[in-house]
Formats: sequence, structure tokens, C-alpha cells
Amino acid sequence: MKVITCAIDSLNVKQYDRETLLGLRDSSAARSRPINLPDLPDIILKTPVLGNGMGLLGSGGPPPMNVSGPMMAGGMGDKGISCDWRNGNDPFSPGYVKSARPSGNLTKRGSQQGKKEVKNIMIHIPKDVKLRTCDNAWVPIRRGNQTQEEEDLDWVLKRVRSILNKLTPENFNTLQTQMETITIDTEEKLAGVTSLVFEKAILEPNFGEAYSKFCKFLLMLRVPSSTNPDQIVNFRSLLITTCQKEFEKDSENEQKILDKRALLKKAESEEDKKKMLEDLEEEMAMARHRSVGNIKFIGELFKNDMLTEKIMHECLCKLSCSTDVERLECFCSLLSSIGQILDKSDQVDQYFRNVQKLITDKKVSSRIRFMIMDLIDLRRRNWIPRHSNKGPKTLDELHQRALIRPFKKKIFI
Repeated sequence: MKVITCAIDSLNVKQYDRETLLGLRDSSAARSRPINLPDLPDIILKTPVLGNGMGLLGSGGPPPMNVSGPMMAGGMGDKGISCDWRNGNDPFSPGYVKSARPSGNLTKRGSQQGKKEVKNIMIHIPKDVKLRTCDNAWVPIRRGNQTQEEEDLDWVLKRVRSILNKLTPENFNTLQTQMETITIDTEEKLAGVTSLVFEKAILEPNFGEAYSKFCKFLLMLRVPSSTNPDQIVNFRSLLITTCQKEFEKDSENEQKILDKRALLKKAESEEDKKKMLEDLEEEMAMARHRSVGNIKFIGELFKNDMLTEKIMHECLCKLSCSTDVERLECFCSLLSSIGQILDKSDQVDQYFRNVQKLITDKKVSSRIRFMIMDLIDLRRRNWIPRHSNKGPKTLDELHQRALIRPFKKKIFI
């Protein structure tokens, strides 16, 4: 044994050469457990690991006697130590000490989180498995089963629906240019486009002004009739017919609601009554929404010169003579929109006399009475509303409104 003693900072430090250190590693004392070592089962093994454990040479036991020299199995250069650190082998851990590193090949992610056991589950499914089906299951429409005309119709409706979904006062001109590129040359396409525009207009009454301007742009659309090619079908006639059918549908809806109320009274169980009442309220709300939306859209079409004054007087006359809540609400909505244009006629005085009588006799609810009173006050103010238009606005209008708001606050302060 060659020992070199040197003084470092007034301390005697012993340094051993390489052969001496390798000899100490291979000695029996280095491989056996010390006698006074405490019993720590989580750290110390009772017997050295001789298999694929930790320790020198990655086996936890003594190195083979026939392996020597600067290069050993799985070598690490001239250090003479065979150990793969990536597999968790520690060349300086005795065979009786458990390693803190997990064994096995780990990736970078596995080395941080620990090795997870992977379970391979094999599921054998027989070929004759039958899935549950229902009578009204959704079936996709395959293009292979469609004719060329049907594909063209679907494409046109899809494009028009996309334009209507993006329609705002800000991008109206851009979408109008896109609409010009769509070819509408058959009655089926024209009827489909008319139906789409009408449904969007009555379900979104706040955008009625934008939809009416869009209809004015489509006013010149004309196509040959599918039944008689010599006749011409135009967009305006289809739109007026659709609005008229929806306006006349109110009486049908009233009858349906009366029938459902009669069935509701005959219901036996409380559960059936509750379900029928929910359905009735939902149907009444939808009918009211559609009728009010249709009336507002009719008023916007009249202001864009697409409907005549005669049609407006016919609608107002029918609405003012009714005692139905929905019709009176439609009357107030329509007259507040176009009253300034029609006030020159003597017929408007008759409309107000009809509704004034309803207020005096108290034949309607308080909500409708207040709506009629607001309409009377609006006429007294020369049809100038108290509040500005609450419909959609352009970005310039919103910016201008934001600039005016601070001055209004200063005035009130």
C-alpha cells in the first residue's frame, strides 16, 4: 500500500493511489455489512444483492474476478468502473444499501415522475355485435344520393345563411358584395333564400332594420317559375306572401292555445298538468315572439318603401279592433315605428279611439294599458321617442357615444 502524506492547511491528509483504492473496493470488508450498523429496513439490506440490484458493476455484489484493467464491462473509460447511471446504478453504493434511484430504463419525463407501470389490456369483440338503434335515428345525407340541383341548392342556402349570421350595420357593404357572387336562378333557390331572411328577421327583431335593407338589395331578384317557365317569380312577392301568412297565423295559434288549455283542465294527474302547462307556456312565448318580430319587420319593410300604405292600414285596423294581448302589443309596436309617417291620415285617429276605449273599460291587463298610454304620449310629443334607437350600431356611432358620455356626466354634476 502506497500512502502519501501531505500537509494542507495544517492538517495531515492521506492520499491513496489508484491501485490501492481498487484493492480496497474488492476486499471482503468492503462487501460485508458492518457489525454495529443499525437495523434500517428502508435503507439497509440484510444480505447483499447479488442479482440485478444496485452497487458496483450494476449488480450490488463483488465484481467478477476475471474482470480487471482499465476497461470493464459496460466501461467508463480508464476509471475502470462499470456502471450505467441512467439505469440507476451507483458505483459507490455497497451491495447491502438500497438505492434511492429507480431501476430500469427511464426517459427524461420518467426520471422526474418515477416509472409508471403500463398495463396492456386486450379486449376481444365478436364480429356479430349489434348496436342499439332507434326509429328516428339521424342519418347523414350523402352527396352521392343527391342530384346536382340539390347540391347547388344546399350550397346556396349555406352561403346565404353564413352571410346572414355575420350581418351587422358595420359590414353590410362587404356582405352585400359577397351576396352578389351567389347565383340564384331557380324558384327553389329564391324561395329558400326568402325563407332564411324572413326567419332571421322575425327571430332577431333588433336587427330588423339591417334585414330590411338586405331585402331591399334582393328586391330585383327574379327567376322563372318552376311550374310555368313563361311566368316570373320575384323576391318581393314571395316575401310579402310569407309575411301575410305569418300575420294570419295568429288566429290559428289562438285556437291551438285554447284547445291546449281545454286539455289542461281535463288532465288527471298533477305531473301531467305540470308538463302540459310548461309546453303551453313555451308555445305561447314562441308565438308571441314570432308575431311581434313579424310586425316589427313589416314596419321596417314599409319604411324602406317595400310595402304600401294601404297594407299598413289594413294591419293596424285589424290589430286595433282586437282585445287579444298579443295583437294589441303588435299594434303598439307597429304604430310606434311608423306612426310619424301615417299620422297625416284620419284613420290614425280612429285607431287611437279604439284603444282608448279599451283603457277606459279596463278590458286589458295593466301592461297593455301602460303600453297604449306610452303610445298616446309618443303621439303628443310628435313621435319623438324618449330614448334613442336601441338597435345595433356601427363602430363610429359607438365611439361618438363614448365621447359624449363624459360631457353628460359633467352637466348632471
